[in-house]
Amino acid sequence: MSGRSIQLVVAGISFHCSQKVHNQLEAIALASRRSSYLVILDDDIQLHAHSIHEWVTEMEEHPSLFVSSGYSFDWPAQSAATTPTLLVLVWRMLAMAAFSSTRPSNVWGGALIFRREALQRNFHSLLDAWRDGGYSEDLITIALCRKHCLQIAVPLSAIFPNRLAEPLSWARYWGYVCRQVFTLSTWAFPFHHYMAMQMQATLFAHNGVSALAVLLLLALAVGAGGALGAPALAAAAAAARAA
Repeated sequence: MSGRSIQLVVAGISFHCSQKVHNQLEAIALASRRSSYLVILDDDIQLHAHSIHEWVTEMEEHPSLFVSSGYSFDWPAQSAATTPTLLVLVWRMLAMAAFSSTRPSNVWGGALIFRREALQRNFHSLLDAWRDGGYSEDLITIALCRKHCLQIAVPLSAIFPNRLAEPLSWARYWGYVCRQVFTLSTWAFPFHHYMAMQMQATLFAHNGVSALAVLLLLALAVGAGGALGAPALAAAAAAARAA
């Protein structure tokens, strides 16, 4: 970072869109015109050594791309492997299927890269959709790309490890589910509304599969414990009789 300057922008309180979207809009407006690309990242993303280089290379080699993205691969520490944590983990792993192709139809808001000119010129009114009541910038971007047949790239290396160090409580899990449902109850234009309704059905199906998967794992664990415990109990009884 020698010779580079970092500018911290105080965006202020948001009133017409989510605070995250508001912060991003302020940063985009102030981005230097000498920049070719703008990268939007969650603050806890663990990039690989060459992640940004590979994103830029993908965009340079394929001028038709509108945006490049990635996804988070969550894995819990042993102390954090509570049932609510496993439920979220199964959900995220199911959602990862949408990023199994290098040209998916989805993006993830935690890792996005756009051409600066495309954003600052508000191509396809993307920033207007974010600004006017936007809550989820990734779903708005997905809807816009699908509506206008814009290409999305996710390089194979753009799957980022995310270690879950803290156990998730049932209250936080419920908050997570509520946010997913609320996200799908917001839309910026009619096509986005139609897409959100389809995703709502998928969300409820995924939550059901997540719950069944965790219950199955718990049942298998209990069954395995019982099977392993039976020989030990029999040996203990035989030892008691011999004594």
